[in-house]
Amino acid sequence: MFSFLITLAVASALAQNPLPAEIAVLSEPAYPNMAEIAGISGDVELRLSIRPDGSVESVTQLNGSPILGRAAMDSARQTRFVCHGCDANVIYSMTYTFEVKGTQNRCCCSSEPTVAEQKVTQSAGHVTVTAPPVCICPDACTIEAAVKASRFRSAKCLYLWKCGHHRVMVE
Repeated sequence: MFSFLITLAVASALAQNPLPAEIAVLSEPAYPNMAEIAGISGDVELRLSIRPDGSVESVTQLNGSPILGRAAMDSARQTRFVCHGCDANVIYSMTYTFEVKGTQNRCCCSSEPTVAEQKVTQSAGHVTVTAPPVCICPDACTIEAAVKASRFRSAKCLYLWKCGHHRVMVE
């Protein structure tokens, strides 16, 4: 009961006193290519030490994917902050959320390519990076066309006895 009251008192004190630092210029993170292809998404929590001039002294990853964490830490290191009345370094917590959203055209390799870019949104201490799904070739349409083409026999097979279907490799 006593620890609950202390937690409640700390929470109300934080609510009354705004954070001494806030993001001035966000260095937009890039969704890592390997994570985007693999469809890896999730949250990365960071703890930053901010100098009184607004520059970042150190960044520590608390949890999250190591691949996504590297992109988040690179972004956080280059982000500039405004420090209100800071005489010493300030600890600041940030959360980066990486998401792969949207649907991919079933025939993305064989159709006209569409350019969809990642989106970065920011609110106090939270950055969301949204990327479209990546087209991985060969797509379903390319494979279906190759299978369909492999069902035909060559003219040479008309005169041979054990002439079967040949599989077509799609690369």
